[in-house]
Parts: sequence; C-alpha cells; structure tokens
Amino acid sequence: MIKKKLFGIIFIIGTLLIAGCGKEDDKDMKEIEKTASHVASEYTKVEEKMDFIVTSVDFFDGQGVTTVAVNEHEKGKKKELAVIIDYGDDYRVQGTAEN
Repeated sequence: MIKKKLFGIIFIIGTLLIAGCGKEDDKDMKEIEKTASHVASEYTKVEEKMDFIVTSVDFFDGQGVTTVAVNEHEKGKKKELAVIIDYGDDYRVQGTAEN
C-alpha cells in the first residue's frame, strides 16, 4: 500500500516536472512558501503525530502547476518527509512521501 502511494507520488512529481516551466512572482513565492510550510507542519503534527522541522520548499515547474513539496525532518532524528501541497486548491495536502 505504501509502495503504491510512493510510486503514485513519484509519478505525479515526474509528470509535473516534464510538463514545462512557469514562474511565480518572488513576493508571491515567499508567501506561498510561508503558508505551505505552516500547513505542512500542522499536517505532520496532526496526521503523523510527529514534530517536523521544514528544511526546504520546492516548486514544481509547469504552466498552471500550483504544487509544492515541503521537505521536513523529524526533530532530533534522521527521518525525512515531503508533504505535497496544492496551493492553488486552498493549500490542500495531496500526500506525503518519506525521503
């Protein structure tokens, strides 16, 4: 089950990366990063029952693509997690993947 989810997420990410490139305004990108980081942190606290620290936010390229991956690591541990968020859909979490 987890392997199917991970494969699905990797497939979606690959498709989005191949789709092309589109850029957001720098000011908008900073606001998106801030909000997506907050959403990801809250999501992992509630759903994963763990406290993670955001390490980076990666924007997927493509015209009309509104998805980011918020990369996190668990406090005091080496476990890493990516939370996939669609900021164009009111910051809806699309899924997670362990790094």
